[in-house]
Amino acid sequence: MGVGDEWRSFICSLLVCVCIFCPRSSAGSFADCKPLSPALLQRAERAARKYAPAVWLAPDEKFFPSSALDFLDHTKYASQRGKNGKHFKLPSGAKSRNMFLEPKEPLANLLANSSSFLYGHNPEFFSVPVYAVVSSCCSNVKADQVEESPFEITFWLFFPFSQGKEICTISAGALGPVPFPWLRKSCLGKVKRYGSHLGDWEHVTLSFPASGSRPLAMYVSTHEAGALYLAPMLQTGRVWDFKGYEVRKGIKIGAPRFPKSAFHLDSGRPVLFAANGSHGLWTQPGRHKYVSFPALEDMTGYGTMWRTWQGLQMMSWPPKEDDPEWLQFEGHWGGEKQDCHPLSEKVCTHTDGPRGIPTKTHSFRCLAQGITLKSS
Repeated sequence: MGVGDEWRSFICSLLVCVCIFCPRSSAGSFADCKPLSPALLQRAERAARKYAPAVWLAPDEKFFPSSALDFLDHTKYASQRGKNGKHFKLPSGAKSRNMFLEPKEPLANLLANSSSFLYGHNPEFFSVPVYAVVSSCCSNVKADQVEESPFEITFWLFFPFSQGKEICTISAGALGPVPFPWLRKSCLGKVKRYGSHLGDWEHVTLSFPASGSRPLAMYVSTHEAGALYLAPMLQTGRVWDFKGYEVRKGIKIGAPRFPKSAFHLDSGRPVLFAANGSHGLWTQPGRHKYVSFPALEDMTGYGTMWRTWQGLQMMSWPPKEDDPEWLQFEGHWGGEKQDCHPLSEKVCTHTDGPRGIPTKTHSFRCLAQGITLKSS
């Protein structure tokens, strides 16, 4: 997750945008999903362990990944009405939608302490879990076909903190700060950081056919957008081809510039790169622009390789009885927004934490269905 949609909306409000830029609701529902058969789950687990991606963290990364349980140990839940308490049993489903997970200590104190839970664990030295959630292509599956249905595996990576982006701004008086272009990496106004938030879920989805063990496609989530890549036709190929992208949330202004290819290791594992601080996933190292104005970029590179298959935890959707309770938490994995812009409550130095996995319906839509892609 990260700042992006907030600035698209803010710029749109300044320009008095018309409805052609209005966001469309995401398709996708779990309503038709049937419980996965043991045979399909076993097949999916073999595929997950074989194809879990290699994720390169950025060379200057400070905010490393961690486990959901460790995060829960350091937070408490609070509803929008202000009630709070220790989460011995984390609420789930609809009753959890308006809840926020607030840190037990002041956020400023935690950020000032580089050993606090916000900084996570370097996967080079610690075992960090990755949550592989298996789902079938629900709407097309009949009860007697579940064992041989196509399926998807969404690999969820959790970071305790996401660092926002620095924006060059100038004061507009009562209108507050407004973005201003950088001039040769210098800001003539004041630099402010927007879009940081507690809790950060990132994900990549692999799609598998009804028969065969190799993935057919990969959906890489990057902030409020996502790109689809098709696997090489030949088993000896290593390059995945860019098919298109979608903007899942917000106003479609300033298209992300996705790399035109991805690649995998000799073992077949896709290689991804997590952006410095904000952790959005990309398929190539380098500088990636995902909002044109204000210019928002991610930096990726060869820092620490996170071998996600070493800490894989298998789960399914719909959840099984032995899946963790937090999988069904629909509230915010983080606190409420703070220090927002006078013209927009969406542009804040600290934004709302991201919602739980059950609300990410776009991640379970079957990659060949339900996604309207743009080609460039």
